[in-house]
Amino acid sequence: MVRELPAAPKPSGKSSSELALSIAALAADGCSAAEIGKALDIPRARVIRIARRKGIELAKAGGRRRILVELPAKHLRMIGALADGAKVTRAEMIARLASAALAEGEGRARWRLGSLARPKRKYRPRIKNVQRRA
Repeated sequence: MVRELPAAPKPSGKSSSELALSIAALAADGCSAAEIGKALDIPRARVIRIARRKGIELAKAGGRRRILVELPAKHLRMIGALADGAKVTRAEMIARLASAALAEGEGRARWRLGSLARPKRKYRPRIKNVQRRA
């Protein structure tokens, strides 16, 4: 005689498909499995399992976000020199530079960036004179 075990209660009361939608939305914002687990009140392992099944890419642990930035060669050389002096990688030096620039808040960073913090103007072609004077 085989005894059936009752299904384990779901921590959040949501089905896997509902959780997958929530996990996908949070993952799109760059949240890690641990962050998503805390937000949805479910174990981290369950977040990882659902993400694997549904093909959802999660951010790495530690809340770090990866971005791709194209820099001019002269800036890259300066960053390399700073990194060599501090005995860290270029990526770590870029992270330190960003932290230093943003440490005092958004307003101070905008002030320091000046016109670089403002959106570019829309391109407007010159209006050509239709009538030429003789």
